[in-house]
Amino acid sequence: MAQKKKKHVLTFEEEFPFQVLGIISSHPEYRLVWAINNQLEFKFEAGNPHQSIDKKTKLITDHPLYFWEDQEERTMFHLIKNKVGNKVLFPEKPSIDYFLIVVSGEDYEYELRELTKKLKLVESILGVYEFDPEEFESLDIIDF
Repeated sequence: MAQKKKKHVLTFEEEFPFQVLGIISSHPEYRLVWAINNQLEFKFEAGNPHQSIDKKTKLITDHPLYFWEDQEERTMFHLIKNKVGNKVLFPEKPSIDYFLIVVSGEDYEYELRELTKKLKLVESILGVYEFDPEEFESLDIIDF
């Protein structure tokens, strides 16, 4: 009698080396950054803007980008403006004004719940939302 062959399927869950927070704020990026730096004692600095190219019109849009490396926490923070004019960098979340990308060191995950609570106390911020990086197909356009 022939034995039935067992089929084993090996699946991997992709782990992202970063975490994503969405921020709602009607303030311009320089005012938001100033408020976060003052209230949370961060040290965001302006970086080169992220350039996105519209596939249809080939127009380039500069999305302001700020960064800060917290060496004590071994964490890098990137704050990027999602909406510039009528262009959206991350079309999966068009209602979000800014994204805070938190890149932690190896085998370390930054405590987002505590950060979310602190960010909600910043006067310039109307809302903060935690997102799973898997929700974004377009995150691969950003090089962290």
